[in-house]
Amino acid sequence: MERSPAVILAIKGYEKEHFIKLVHKESREYLSKIKATAYEYREIKSMVYNEEWNKLEIEYFLGVGEETRPYEIFFKDPKSVLVRMTEELQELVSKGQIDTNLIGEIGELCMVLYKKEYLKEKLSEILGVSKDKLEVKRTATPKWGPDIYVYYEGKPLAIIDVKTTMISDRYPKVCLNEAIDCLKNKYFTGDEWKDLFKKVKYGIPIAIYLRDLDEIIQTEFLGGIDWILGELIENPNYEP
Repeated sequence: MERSPAVILAIKGYEKEHFIKLVHKESREYLSKIKATAYEYREIKSMVYNEEWNKLEIEYFLGVGEETRPYEIFFKDPKSVLVRMTEELQELVSKGQIDTNLIGEIGELCMVLYKKEYLKEKLSEILGVSKDKLEVKRTATPKWGPDIYVYYEGKPLAIIDVKTTMISDRYPKVCLNEAIDCLKNKYFTGDEWKDLFKKVKYGIPIAIYLRDLDEIIQTEFLGGIDWILGELIENPNYEP
């Protein structure tokens, strides 16, 4: 590759093209940036291929400092992958096995893929902000920290904790209480976490019940699943 000020790579994802810019540096290295908005490229912190979901998971720097945002490039319809994962869970259940991690993964992705617009509408009504300026994204590191972030005009507004179950006795009260406890006593006031989320104003607890896996698969998540959006929790350590 000849040296040049920049090289732009176009990546064909599912129903969308994505652009990565390689910017030449004096050290003979290239700095990689992702086109995160319609007009701006942002420096990439990390980029990992997720084979299970057939996607690139990218984390990029928002600007100066260490604050980052997630970015995903899917190479196939993520909804079809979610249905496949539900089929895998159904097979495990038929053998008398339970995979709690898989159950949680299905619940979180269901929120992002199927309930995102509804969630934006509800938050718009409750907070009196424009729905068009809200973004709902799964964290770039789903096994660390909150499940989902809500951004307003590009800045973090809320974190969402999703608790998913297949047991009717746990839905909704037990699941909601667990999510509320996690937001209040871990992310907002826990010694290891509170400083990380002091710029986040709200927490949102959500309970999901995978009531009927057969119906979920047959209807592609239009039926067989119930969910409840809990009340907003204000962060007592919030700093504007």
